[in-house]
Amino acid sequence: MFAVSGWAKEDVTYSPELVKKADAGDTDAQIKLGRCYYLGLGVTQDRKESVKWCLRAAEQGNATAQHSLGRCYLLGQGVAKDYKEAFKWWTKADEQEFVPAQHDLGNCYYNGDGVTQDYKEAIKRYTKAAEKEYAASQYNLGECYFYGTGVTKDSTKAIEWYTKAAKQGYLEAVVALKVFKKSESK
Repeated sequence: MFAVSGWAKEDVTYSPELVKKADAGDTDAQIKLGRCYYLGLGVTQDRKESVKWCLRAAEQGNATAQHSLGRCYLLGQGVAKDYKEAFKWWTKADEQEFVPAQHDLGNCYYNGDGVTQDYKEAIKRYTKAAEKEYAASQYNLGECYFYGTGVTKDSTKAIEWYTKAAKQGYLEAVVALKVFKKSESK
């Protein structure tokens, strides 16, 4: 979850100093403390406690925490699964141009999670993130163009988006390109 969600990725361990900073309102410390509880780094794993610290940072406007909180609601980790809450927190992060949230909002619109399904709105969100080099959105756009979901079917555009994602090492895009090239050679 942390690599995808954007939570602090550096090594962090629970410490009294970290708790003191988090208690004082330091959003970076709150996110790190949430990570400690989420993964059990130096403390007993406790997803509810993790969400508590994430929420404190999110309520202060920290986009990383807002996005991570959305992921917790999406997956039901430390809180009850709630797509509308996930959508709400990702919208707040998107207002700060947090790219992973733009992608996740695209997924919400695509799947109808927490919002009415709207492929055209999904395309807008994916495009916004893809133009900022977000590989997962580039791949999803490739899929949309390949299958004609929310856009006119266009294999050339599908290949363009798959290629951009593949150049970043996005495995699904690499596979999609191989499958597409194999089908073209038949």
